[in-house]
Amino acid sequence: MEKKKIKYSEGDLFIIETENHNKFLGLIARRKGRTKLLFGYFWKLNFTIGENLVLNKSDAITATKFGGLGFELSNWQVLGKYSGWQKEDWGMPEFRRYDELIDKYYAISYNEDFEEIAKRNISKNEADSLFKDGSHGHISLENHLQRNFT
Repeated sequence: MEKKKIKYSEGDLFIIETENHNKFLGLIARRKGRTKLLFGYFWKLNFTIGENLVLNKSDAITATKFGGLGFELSNWQVLGKYSGWQKEDWGMPEFRRYDELIDKYYAISYNEDFEEIAKRNISKNEADSLFKDGSHGHISLENHLQRNFT
């Protein structure tokens, strides 16, 4: 596939369509400098996107770090800036991490450069309320959405 120069930035909405034709709406909440490393929130696209679209972090099915190659390969369709975009409303949440060897859950915090800045022990109940910690390439993200949210 040929790469194209596609512009995308914080606050942009985009659509990912998976192999099984499910569609997901993404919102780019952070971009690390001029790199292709991004962080965003995702919703299963079972609603109409219109001028009055209102998105809530609490309704997102997942939030994760991911690579932007899907834009450059024209797999992901950029819709433009979210009309309700306010960067301060879309910060990095805490994420859950599970250590199988010692059966412990952790809440992980990142700074704006995606560097881990805090880790604290949490209960399984609290862990269940957090997004899973991780990072995805473009194909991995599509597979993750298809496998876990369809």
